[in-house]
Amino acid sequence: MYFHTFDNARKAGFKNINCDLIFNIPNQSIDTWKRDLQKIIDLDPDIYHVIH
Repeated sequence: MYFHTFDNARKAGFKNINCDLIFNIPNQSIDTWKRDLQKIIDLDPDIYHVIH
């Protein structure tokens, strides 16, 4: 779903697309963090923030 959202935003002409990543949420493992991080890398946002 979020892949389509990013794609639609780009098609609509948005100049900057950002993403906020939250680390160390309850029940989050290092494996789920790595998987989520890879998804963000694949989306290739212009800006991303990591929040702990």
